Amino acid sequence: MNFYYYNAFITLNGEKTNIPFSDLLMKVVILDAGEKFKVTRYGEYSLLRAKLPENNLKDINDVSTVFADYRERKPKVGEKRSNRIDDIEDDVLEYTTFFYQNTNKLLIMQYNHYGAKIKQFEYYLNRFLPSDHINNWGVEIIEIPAPVGLDDVFNSNEFKFIDIKMDVSVSESKNIYDISKTQPRSISADVLGSVKDAQENLGGNIASIYFGNGRKRSNLINPDEAKKLLASLDLESDLYVSIKVKYFSEKLKKVHELNLKNSAVLKNEVSVDGDSWEAISDGIEIDFYENGRIGENNARSYQLISAELPDLVITPYEVETEKNEEPNK
Repeated sequence: MNFYYYNAFITLNGEKTNIPFSDLLMKVVILDAGEKFKVTRYGEYSLLRAKLPENNLKDINDVSTVFADYRERKPKVGEKRSNRIDDIEDDVLEYTTFFYQNTNKLLIMQYNHYGAKIKQFEYYLNRFLPSDHINNWGVEIIEIPAPVGLDDVFNSNEFKFIDIKMDVSVSESKNIYDISKTQPRSISADVLGSVKDAQENLGGNIASIYFGNGRKRSNLINPDEAKKLLASLDLESDLYVSIKVKYFSEKLKKVHELNLKNSAVLKNEVSVDGDSWEAISDGIEIDFYENGRIGENNARSYQLISAELPDLVITPYEVETEKNEEPNK
């Protein structure tokens, strides 16, 4: 399971404060279910539950939370070896688990391709903070930079494999066929067009494209063409579940594997026992304290001012749908 690493702050008039981010999380979690449920033009969200730490009991400001993104379009239910296609009466949600470690102002997010993104989580929390002409409170979540990123890939002249996993059920996939027919002939147009053609006939929601060298030393991946293919992809699109590249890193001086989805942010892959949000939060916490404390000390470069968390603002969602710009996903 993949996790992304951020520094998280509560801000006052644009300045980062020393208020533990967990203070805001806990105040939101304990609200009535109807008060913390937010309907916006970008989605429907709620911070459902919180869990105190088990590996660092001395710091009461550490906390794990689970954030719900409710689906607008619900799947159906059926029964194997039957013709049933039934509606789901209950609401359907995708959840994302967060672990906040206060001494490092560190927010670790479970990556869920189908769940809320970090900007949507930031946007949701901002709705609870007051803002006027004197005091403008806010939430700022900042990526911890990865040691290598997209630039390192494009500086490479040796590629071992390219592995693209696509969710062809999303709306963006409908544009693939048109693009492949209208753009000049290219590897990306040919590959994506072929995938869409196959999916139209075969069905399925997930498609994978893999190019690898294998054990042979001939007909290796052409680095220039590989870079053209990667440059043509919209890395932030929900169409791509993952875009993994194994290449020789000039910066690291070794062969390195990188997932180009959100490649700028520090990532880590952690084995988790179970898929409940509690099991995921335990896995994040244990990995942090027992495996090198990835992401620590990055917040030391930020200057903090002293402040106290203000009272939360509880606003009817009918008003909220008319406010603010759409966050980046």
